Amino acid sequence: MNLNESHLPNVLRLHPDDNVAVALVDVAEGTAIFGVGVDAVRAAGDIQICHKVSLRAIEVGADIRKYGQFIGKAKHAIQAGEHVHDHNLQPQL
Repeated sequence: MNLNESHLPNVLRLHPDDNVAVALVDVAEGTAIFGVGVDAVRAAGDIQICHKVSLRAIEVGADIRKYGQFIGKAKHAIQAGEHVHDHNLQPQL
């Protein structure tokens, strides 16, 4: 199901194993997240350009992947469409 009215990608999923994507533009809360390999989800809050957004729910302590690589663990449960950053991501050291 495609929720993006314009059908233009607003996120980039860098690898099929990624559970986050990178915003290509500023994405307002409630906007459909759309990109290749991205299932229907809406932004749970405002996402700034170049920031990460969760493509699905991520449990606390679960791995977060970008570029197909482990980049850290979820500090808190993260809902689909939520901004992923320092407040909920424990980076890989």
